[in-house]
Amino acid sequence: MRATTAGLGAALSGLAATGAAADGLLPRLDADLRTTSVATRNYDQPLIWGRDNDADGRTNVTLRAIASGRPYPRLRWEAHVVQELALTTFARAGAGSVNLLGAGGAEVPYRLARARREWGDAGDVRASAHVDRASFRVALERADLTLGRQAITFGKTLFWNPLDLFLPFGSTQFNRDYKAGVDAVRVDLALGDVSGATLVGVPGRSGAPPAAAGDAWHRSALVARAFGNTRGWDVAAQGGKILGGYHLGGAVTGELGPVQLRGEAAWFAALDETGTGSAAGSHLGAVAGAGRGFAVRDLQLQAEYFYNGGARGDLKERLALVARGQLRHTSRHLLGGLASGRIHPLVSGSLALLWAPGDGSRLAQPGLVWSAADEVGVVAGAVLARGRRPTGTTAEELMFRSEFGTWPDFCYLETRLYL
Repeated sequence: MRATTAGLGAALSGLAATGAAADGLLPRLDADLRTTSVATRNYDQPLIWGRDNDADGRTNVTLRAIASGRPYPRLRWEAHVVQELALTTFARAGAGSVNLLGAGGAEVPYRLARARREWGDAGDVRASAHVDRASFRVALERADLTLGRQAITFGKTLFWNPLDLFLPFGSTQFNRDYKAGVDAVRVDLALGDVSGATLVGVPGRSGAPPAAAGDAWHRSALVARAFGNTRGWDVAAQGGKILGGYHLGGAVTGELGPVQLRGEAAWFAALDETGTGSAAGSHLGAVAGAGRGFAVRDLQLQAEYFYNGGARGDLKERLALVARGQLRHTSRHLLGGLASGRIHPLVSGSLALLWAPGDGSRLAQPGLVWSAADEVGVVAGAVLARGRRPTGTTAEELMFRSEFGTWPDFCYLETRLYL
């Protein structure tokens, strides 16, 4: 730590002394404006959707303003400010709505400052603004140091990422071009051409749920990661303290002839199985996948298996854990498949399938992406859920009978304009 601090001071002193030429003192400004609409077709269950409520909808209008700069050759910075207007008819959080559109105003883990302002709330119409990223990076002699709110992505699997610890995407999330940032200190050290190490530290915010007041350690993270390549295979190992417990995992990716193979596994050890740790308890998560690409229309075929060791106990309890972000799925075993390719020079299509063999429920997600112009894109698709639906006429009698059978059918349309 002393060597890193000294290196940072030397680097900044050197920049000030030499007056090195900058790429430009004025920041670069970009923007991304998108409208995302989701409509659901609800099944007949008044306890979940309300009486005589066949459909719900939500539309988000989001403006992301992006500023970045490089005032000195060794110093970079970026900031993303997001303004959002949401119109919704959801009386309560419908099953799967968080996976598709994000958690909205819910508490986001791994953030010291909320940096969000709700400046308009009329029930079904809400307006807010928040800082999604704000960081700067200093290039030292043998390492890069990044401070502030930043997007951190680990893992290389497709549907599920046991190694992606910091606000990972959901298995059905279609808008993955911007990942939310966490408040962290990150050090990246290059050990060779294809090998290196990363250290990430995230201080916890005291008093934030689900931890008790003052328990900042519960929400803190300190993770070390090492990666490299051996005999053409990429390997990685990582471990440390994360939200609610301790993490240890590894990954391997490579090719066997024309087939791409990948795998990830991670063990989560809860701080306290009875309260302070995650309610999912200590468990193993593992993914094994394979895929192949074809030259014809850029066709890609992918398949994955996910072992979800935290899926224990009553299905209703598991659904509550998913809603709180402490469990990714309620099923112990999951299979996923994806076929994607180019239908037209400007249009690509995909079909994703998820299946929970334990209860027989499944999801189908067809999608289309149209590059309407250089800075304009349109994304459309649906999520079709099949499985045994919940039964019961009172809250005490309500019984959930399958994972994806709890979901309604969705369709979505998103327009993107890059400014």
